[in-house]
Amino acid sequence: MAKKKNNNNPQTELAETEITEQQSTATEETRERNGLVAFFQNRTNLYVVFGLALSCLVIYGQTFGFSFINLDDNIYIYENPYVVNGLSFESVRLAFTDFYFANWHPLTTISYQINVSLFGFKAGQFHLVNVIFHTLNSVLLFVVIKKLTGSTWRSAVVATIFAVHPTHAESVAWISQRKDVLCVFFWLWSTYFYVDFARSKDEKRTKFYLFALLFFVCGLMSKSMAITLPFTFLLLDYWALERFDNFQLKNIMPLLKEKIPFFALTVLFSVITFLAQKSENAVQSLELLPISTRLFNAFISYVKYLGMLFYPFNLGVLYPYQRELPLWQIAGSIVLIIAISAFCIWQIKSKKYLFTGWFWFLGTLVPVIGILQVGSQSLADRYTYIPYIGLSLAIVWLVSDLLKNLDRRVLAGLAAVVLLGLAGLAVRQVSFWKNSETLYTQTLSVTENNSVIEQNLCQQLLSEDRLTEAEEQCNRAILHNPEFANAYLSLGLINLRNKQYVDSEKTFGKAIALRPNDFAANSNLTKALFAQGKFDEAAQITEKIASFANTGRIGAEVLLQNYSAIGIGYAQKAEYEKAADYMQKALKIDDSKNDIRANLGFILARTGKINEGINELNEAVRRNPTKPEFYNLLGVVLLADEKVDEAIKQFEKAVQLNPKFKEASDNLMKAKAKKK
Repeated sequence: MAKKKNNNNPQTELAETEITEQQSTATEETRERNGLVAFFQNRTNLYVVFGLALSCLVIYGQTFGFSFINLDDNIYIYENPYVVNGLSFESVRLAFTDFYFANWHPLTTISYQINVSLFGFKAGQFHLVNVIFHTLNSVLLFVVIKKLTGSTWRSAVVATIFAVHPTHAESVAWISQRKDVLCVFFWLWSTYFYVDFARSKDEKRTKFYLFALLFFVCGLMSKSMAITLPFTFLLLDYWALERFDNFQLKNIMPLLKEKIPFFALTVLFSVITFLAQKSENAVQSLELLPISTRLFNAFISYVKYLGMLFYPFNLGVLYPYQRELPLWQIAGSIVLIIAISAFCIWQIKSKKYLFTGWFWFLGTLVPVIGILQVGSQSLADRYTYIPYIGLSLAIVWLVSDLLKNLDRRVLAGLAAVVLLGLAGLAVRQVSFWKNSETLYTQTLSVTENNSVIEQNLCQQLLSEDRLTEAEEQCNRAILHNPEFANAYLSLGLINLRNKQYVDSEKTFGKAIALRPNDFAANSNLTKALFAQGKFDEAAQITEKIASFANTGRIGAEVLLQNYSAIGIGYAQKAEYEKAADYMQKALKIDDSKNDIRANLGFILARTGKINEGINELNEAVRRNPTKPEFYNLLGVVLLADEKVDEAIKQFEKAVQLNPKFKEASDNLMKAKAKKK
């Protein structure tokens, strides 16, 4: 006997009008048997997959010619000591064992290492990998929702929204957000196997569970935002999997127990993430941002994220945190969030998808909503990559219910218009990611008092030697945030480039006053001091740099250069004892620097330690016998020690190696004249 279709059952097809009980049972059995192979043998499914892939290519194909962005791309990729040497046992070990820049996402780091090993530092290939993962995620989302609900076209619309929504441009077009696309890739695979586990009744159930757990761990090691995945499993248990009818403890407890390993991993990785953030002081204290301000901003951010789904305009890479929140925004946001939540709870029986989709949105945003504030942003486009899945589910199923009596072709036309509109906006939004300047200019046009982006634009212009424009942006950043150390640091570099050494000394001093142990500010200050001949002050700052706990490879190079420069400076002032001391410090850092060894030998001779000086110079010559300067210095020392014949040999060797070496030629003439 025919039974009228229940529009609230997620397993009904959008275009169906009725179904028999016998057909329904057959559909269930078929779905249990079908795997991915059977899924892709369906022609309609293939059309959808092709459409999703084509959409991603049209929107994001332009990124293959884009550059790196000097906002995080430098930190995570081309200046990342764990990435620059590509894939190796040691680099993989470090990815797993060390926190880097307040993060621990080893699989993301390893993916960058593989990129470098295969393609080098070509930005286009990094973009290509991001686009591939986003395309796979779009297809996987379609597969998972279809697997959950049996509805082809509603699943296709949700997946297409995911593929083309403009807010997702940040997760895909920003190379540093590889962690987003990688995390969701594993998230969806974990969900896929969880569905198999929930529906399986045979011996394969344990295997499906372990696969779901494995991919969950992979997601966590890609980005910690995956900690909310077990929460979404419970929502799916209620909605599409129909594993319980109401929220009584006796119904939920067995489902919670089976997820204990998932929740344990959530707790573990939450602790790891917090420790990683604290290691770099990335989590702002309650003194800077009171808990009340964070909570109020959380409600406002929820509403903004909701609005961005429907009105994805005026998007930027960073939205500054508002410390003064208007009362009307706070009150309005709280009322709206509570009202929608209450409505979804009220409809919890008749429209399960509303409850699931809405609380998916609310729940998956919790790690990034700002209660534990990291950085200066109030919200970010990239944070919508997972939460919008829930909102899209709720909206698509609700619209299909409300418009169930509308002609199928009209409904398809409306969906096409909306999706094409989103795709068009996405193409435009992605285009802003072409390079740092286009991205920052767009962001500054849609935000106010954005000192972070102004400073980053300043740094980009500085790298292009556009000093006047760079100085203007740095001054704006300082105007909007007078305590922004990075802006003073960039301005100091501009002063250095303009040879305004007194100004650069003052500017670096302001940066150091805000961050006393800032490595870049202190090391650049020494450059300004060297340029002014202030070697005593430069020596004091250099000793301060040496006291830093973790200067690393770059720090060692700076110390080496500084010690050498200080030594030469003191030698020029005839303070040879001090000069020798600093040259010896430089050699302790790197014994292979023969230029420094030769200078040390010359300086030691000037202090009266002739034999020690000659020994150092002979060693420099032995290590690098093709350097005429070394022979010349050795000759000068020997000549001063009245060893004229030996000096002549050294000068002759220097001239032989470089006939145009005038200083050596002149010294040779002086030595021969002295011999006569």
